[in-house]
Amino acid sequence: MRHLNHFMEGESQVQQLQEDVEEVRVIMQDNIEKAREREGKLGELDERAESMLTSSKQFRKSTKRVRETVEIENTLVPCKNRKVIAVIAGVVVLVIIVIIVIIIASQGQSQN
Repeated sequence: MRHLNHFMEGESQVQQLQEDVEEVRVIMQDNIEKAREREGKLGELDERAESMLTSSKQFRKSTKRVRETVEIENTLVPCKNRKVIAVIAGVVVLVIIVIIVIIIASQGQSQN
């Protein structure tokens, strides 16, 4: 009877070990599947990062072009303002000359 009990205990231990091994096998398979999923997601993330890098380089180039265009336009605006100021100054000088000529002409007529 002792021998039978001892055998039953040994068989029970083997069965417990087999169950533990099966549980570990299931966990490992699950871990391997999760690792494969992560690998796929990391690949997608890497592709997105590469795409974003390319887009950012293009954006940088286009903003540089826009900045250069704006700087050129900003340097031209003061030149346009100078032209307007020169025209206004010319008109003012012309008006002053006309007024002086009228005054001189009216004084010359008063003396005659």
